[in-house]
Amino acid sequence: MAEPIVVCLKRSQVTDVPLRLGEGARGVRADETLIHANPTDMGALRWALSLAEQMGTQTAVEVYAVSVGPPGWDESLRAALAAGAVKAVRVWNPSWGGEEWMEQADASADRTAFLARAAAEGIEPWKPALILTGDASADTGHGCFGAFLAHALGIGFAHRAAQVVPLDGQWRVRCKLDRGYAQEMVISRPAVITVGALPPLPPAPLPAWLRSRTAEIPCVVSALQPPPASATTLRAPVPRVKRYPALSPEFSAQERIGALVDQPLVGGGTVLQAEEGIAAQVEAIIQVLREREYIG
Repeated sequence: MAEPIVVCLKRSQVTDVPLRLGEGARGVRADETLIHANPTDMGALRWALSLAEQMGTQTAVEVYAVSVGPPGWDESLRAALAAGAVKAVRVWNPSWGGEEWMEQADASADRTAFLARAAAEGIEPWKPALILTGDASADTGHGCFGAFLAHALGIGFAHRAAQVVPLDGQWRVRCKLDRGYAQEMVISRPAVITVGALPPLPPAPLPAWLRSRTAEIPCVVSALQPPPASATTLRAPVPRVKRYPALSPEFSAQERIGALVDQPLVGGGTVLQAEEGIAAQVEAIIQVLREREYIG
């Protein structure tokens, strides 16, 4: 029996083309919004196909694809089938809504976690050795879907992989860290690993592309109930004017600059000691954010 590698694919808005704002400058004009498979997810597909080819010399490996979305969101799954994936499935429940609901699905961590649990329903029956997904979404960039998916499946997780090497019952993963650093770890199979964008896949052969156009993509009807819309209102940071005392008109230019630069730092909030506990520290941070109107 083949050992599957599963790729999670998400549809996202294209962000590298010129777009015009809609009425009231509140969003991109709907008639100009271009939709495509998320670039990092397509990078995950390329990783999966490469790993399957590499591991295929020792054991049978197949690439499967899964996506969460309403009817009509099969394009990225068909692209995966044309590229070499063997199976594809879409997870959905008509009671969730339609495209409007999906456009707001990344608006909160609760909904991203919900999408991860829904994807897990389509993945679990396959018993995969590895699940690959993009390290961030092109249109929101939260980068937390992979971690939520690993939690939903109860398996190991590695973020922003630069190298994945199959071992006996394990994966050796080299992950990218900030400022050019890297971390290497070994995690057991199965595992969820996120990867970044790669150069686009070459065009699929015409016979494979034609087969993908007519392939049946089954829908797994999820029984999950979505969380309510987030009650937290996020506001963009507002630049705040810093007040300076009036300087003497007798100051020279150098004295004026010195007086402004040497102003004492004006801070706020309360410094909490570590022994006061993480709950008190979190509450203090939330309170500061509320006072400065960053959250409602």
